[in-house]
Amino acid sequence: MVELAHEGYYAFKVTGEVSENLSGIINFVTTKETSVGGSEYYVLRFMLKSKKESPIHNMEFLISKPCTKSKISVGTYEVAKPINGFLNYFEGVFGAADFKRMDELPFFTDRGTIRIRSLDENTVEGSMSVTLHDPNGKKITIQGEFDALRQVP
Repeated sequence: MVELAHEGYYAFKVTGEVSENLSGIINFVTTKETSVGGSEYYVLRFMLKSKKESPIHNMEFLISKPCTKSKISVGTYEVAKPINGFLNYFEGVFGAADFKRMDELPFFTDRGTIRIRSLDENTVEGSMSVTLHDPNGKKITIQGEFDALRQVP
């Protein structure tokens, strides 16, 4: 019997304040969440972490949309708006990246897109091209491909 992998993979090129190639493990979860105001949202959350051979980093990207619209599916999703912090509910893409070697503040999405080429119950394949900034105005751009697997509980 062949055991299935429980980790996806990503390969990104980072330019700007940092210029490096990043790779690592990417998993995802899907949820349906309710805001304090009672609005329901579909949320697709990608969790990314470096492997030992890659510079140490952690990233998380979310795609969120109101349940009054269709579920998250194949397509291109744009960054919601520039924000210096975490959001609870929104429509679009939001992300954050933390680079240990930079020993600085986290970066948050400024603009860009995540493109989903295929999506099923256990896998999401796609690409992203996003620009992130930290609260001091430093910017980086992350571009590349990913093949995410559903996080195993």
